Amino acid sequence: MDILSEVPEVVTLFLNRYSNNFSQNWGLTIFVGVVYSLIAYFLFLRAVGYGFDLSKHGVDAFIGHLTKLPDFIIPSALYFGKDKYEILGRALGLQKEWWQLKFGAKVLIFFNDLFVIPYLIFQGVSAFRKH
Repeated sequence: MDILSEVPEVVTLFLNRYSNNFSQNWGLTIFVGVVYSLIAYFLFLRAVGYGFDLSKHGVDAFIGHLTKLPDFIIPSALYFGKDKYEILGRALGLQKEWWQLKFGAKVLIFFNDLFVIPYLIFQGVSAFRKH
């Protein structure tokens, strides 16, 4: 038996188990979405040059940046012709253009918008419909 032919099935079962417990728990989808979004947003802020420290000023700045988290989570397709990075850049006061961003920040935005958030929305709706 070819092990590589089983990889897509294993990945699908793994994602279903840990994103909504095989369509049995829509709350798990929300939890996974929030945890993923916080981690991805933190990585995005690091990639665009924001440093964090544990001083009072650093913690206050991070909390202030969390108010822009919904702009990061919402997939770009819902902005209807607006550039997501332009919106984030204006909100965060970034001076860089899209082409000046590090490759990792661009990949993070595309991965978030094209795969993770749409997948979690689908998983949440499918689990919610069963209850």
